[in-house]
Amino acid sequence: AQTAHETASQLQSRFRRYIVKKMMERRGNKAIFMQALWRKTRDRRKADRVRSARMHARRLAAGSIVREWLRRLLWAAIVFQRYIRGFVVRRRLQRRHSMAVGIQKVVRG
Repeated sequence: AQTAHETASQLQSRFRRYIVKKMMERRGNKAIFMQALWRKTRDRRKADRVRSARMHARRLAAGSIVREWLRRLLWAAIVFQRYIRGFVVRRRLQRRHSMAVGIQKVVRG
């Protein structure tokens, strides 16, 4: 009778150990799953920040390129206007000079 009692106690003890072991494995698996979810979320956020910074840098670079292009375009327009105005003034002075010479020819004979 004593042997049957010891055997039953050992069997119950091993069964309880098995149940606790399974429960701990499940907890461990849940913990690992939660850690994986957290890492995934953290990595996604980091990737989003990097992507956002990259887009911001591209916008800054594009803006800089466009501003430089507009600055050169404006400078080219200014230079073009300078040449045209100089041409118009020289033409006007030439016309005045030729008119003055014509008046002088008539007056001086």
